Amino acid sequence: MKIAVLGWGSLLWDTESIKGKEFEKHLERCSGLDSLWCEGGPTLRLEFSRVSKSRNGALTLVLDYDNGTQCQLRTGSARAMTPKMRFAT
Repeated sequence: MKIAVLGWGSLLWDTESIKGKEFEKHLERCSGLDSLWCEGGPTLRLEFSRVSKSRNGALTLVLDYDNGTQCQLRTGSARAMTPKMRFAT
């Protein structure tokens, strides 16, 4: 079974931060990720609508169906889902 992992915002561009490196290692370890962040994913409505506690109050790009702009996401392909894949930021 293949599982799509959707990515946008700092998940794509902040790969040098400690959180970015930890996230990519987590995906590789827990899911056997085949590829990281391919172009051509689905489009969803995104907007800077949340203040992040972990990023010193920075605005965070989130799903926002009322105020968001259509943005094309990137995808990663995982071979299997494990309980460790359930996480939130």
